[in-house]
Amino acid sequence: MATIWWLAEFRGRIVQYRYEIDGVRAIAALSVTLFHFHFAYLSGGFLGVDIFFVISGYLITKLIVQGVEKDSFRVSGFYANRAVRILPALFATILITWICSVLFLTAGPIEEISRESFFSALSVSNIYFYFEAGYFDADAITKPLLHTWSLGVEEQFYLFWPFIFLLFKRTFARFALLTAIFLASLFASHWLLSVDASAAFYLMPFRAWEFAVGAGAFFLERKWSNSREDSATHKLIGDVGYGVALLVLGVCFVVYDETVPFPGLYALPPVLATGIIMWLRPGPVFRLILANPVSRYLGRISYSTYLVHWPLVCFLTMLAVMDMDAWQTSVFMLVTTLVLASLLYFGVEKPFRTFRNKVHPGSIGFVAMAAMLALVIPTMTAWRTPESFAGKRDAQIVELEGVLGRAGDRRLEAIDRITANQLTKPDTDTTVLVIGDSLAEDVFLMLATGYTDVRVLRETSNGCRPLIGYVNPADRPDKRQRCTAFMDAAMEAIRTRSDIDHVVIESWWMPDTAAMLDETVREIRQHVPSVYVVTPRVRLGASMDVILQSSHTMDDVRDTIARLNQSDLSREIWEALSRIEGVNVLDIRSIMCGEAGVDACANWNTDIDMPVLYDAVHVALPGARFVGAQLRAQAPDRFTRQR
Repeated sequence: MATIWWLAEFRGRIVQYRYEIDGVRAIAALSVTLFHFHFAYLSGGFLGVDIFFVISGYLITKLIVQGVEKDSFRVSGFYANRAVRILPALFATILITWICSVLFLTAGPIEEISRESFFSALSVSNIYFYFEAGYFDADAITKPLLHTWSLGVEEQFYLFWPFIFLLFKRTFARFALLTAIFLASLFASHWLLSVDASAAFYLMPFRAWEFAVGAGAFFLERKWSNSREDSATHKLIGDVGYGVALLVLGVCFVVYDETVPFPGLYALPPVLATGIIMWLRPGPVFRLILANPVSRYLGRISYSTYLVHWPLVCFLTMLAVMDMDAWQTSVFMLVTTLVLASLLYFGVEKPFRTFRNKVHPGSIGFVAMAAMLALVIPTMTAWRTPESFAGKRDAQIVELEGVLGRAGDRRLEAIDRITANQLTKPDTDTTVLVIGDSLAEDVFLMLATGYTDVRVLRETSNGCRPLIGYVNPADRPDKRQRCTAFMDAAMEAIRTRSDIDHVVIESWWMPDTAAMLDETVREIRQHVPSVYVVTPRVRLGASMDVILQSSHTMDDVRDTIARLNQSDLSREIWEALSRIEGVNVLDIRSIMCGEAGVDACANWNTDIDMPVLYDAVHVALPGARFVGAQLRAQAPDRFTRQR
């Protein structure tokens, strides 16, 4: 069967349209969307953005080269078409997002979203976010226009790409330049991963190689199609190539996650797989998968899907109206996203595509500038004076924001001060060693402030699990070295110090660490008679600053904290860890949750009427003192001399 190449009229020229590309667009948009919705087995769904970059490189290169060869390409027309294609739906998304922030959020997030709106409207949000936030950072959920970084990259790519083919018209010169761009951009991107990973992720020069792969796919496709199109060899290679490419993408979607250093060479497999799909033509099976009516429709609304999905996630999180980890929430968000994307497509995207064929490019530029100013002026005003746009809030919330905003620094100061005091503490009957990551530092504060007659020492390192032989392959070399040194130092102290009576182990536990923890406990018990493992604490589904920024009364704060506790996750982890033999349990969950119990944990310090946590999981110093005092009250003789 002949491949599906349809003819479509575009501004008076005849160009070939490949409907299967709509299916690839659908895969890209849905993978990013489902990744942000926390669907299982799509930990690498963020690769959808890279797929979009390759598709753009292919389509834009094809449009430019064919126009240049027919002497019908005009730079002004090209930019006008790109503006009409991208800006209306983008501006509509920015405007609605900004209005929702003014209606529902408080001054802090209004100021932040106003800044995002300002830079997104100017198509430089990728540069703004480079200085502001990492894509996988915990506070990314408070930035509803974070996803516009990719549009900034794409729009900056459009600025220089046409001139490559206008200035270099010989095939060899184009090939040499594309190869140079590919190699220089790729290796610079990979090198930057260890120097400035955010630059490699956000900035266009270090993403240009992905567009170059799409351009290369176009030239390969054209050379390929010059030979007999329906030959058996072509069909076989097309089927095999599509099969391998889609398999590679599927594996990457499942295997990759946010711990993989990205992009750099790690992005090469999915990018090359997408390039193969752009180059070859599908056989009947893959044509059915990618060019069926459903795939084509999802591909047509893919841009709108990408635009609306992330603000939806952010607002549902910031307003704390749903449990964001429940599968029902994911399904609800997916359905809502597709409905909103359809409305945006038929209400904004499609009408403006018709509009561009009836208006002179200069008029389009004027309208685009006017729309940009209409967005920039109010958002800049709100950025400068967010209080004038925000509703009233309890004074206690404002005070609490200030207290928790300083809690992280005060916690670190207390850790350093108490560590020094414990080292110089007069001889006591009992010594306790706490080992683990930053969560173990919380436990150190609890025990040191609660059990004042006990010497409490620590061996801790942020992000390092206290497991013998544990190495996270996704960690960078410097972190691996730091974590190995930390565990070596901890075990050296356990093996050589005869005064250690108890070892307390705490970390960001996951069920799959139970086996290694079992081995670690066995080794420690050969040298220290008493080993404790801390119960996994109940974590919040959003950071405290997010909860406070979306709350207007203290009742809102308390209700949201109780609603966002992740007790199911804690229970699952503890069930796995509790099967380890030879350990004592240090239960801080029940103290942090109080009478409400784990299933309705309030995470509230009733002594001083404030949250126990200052972010989503770490305990503020008052909270640590509160928990430590409760631990001591429960079992004053918990830590006695064992030797």
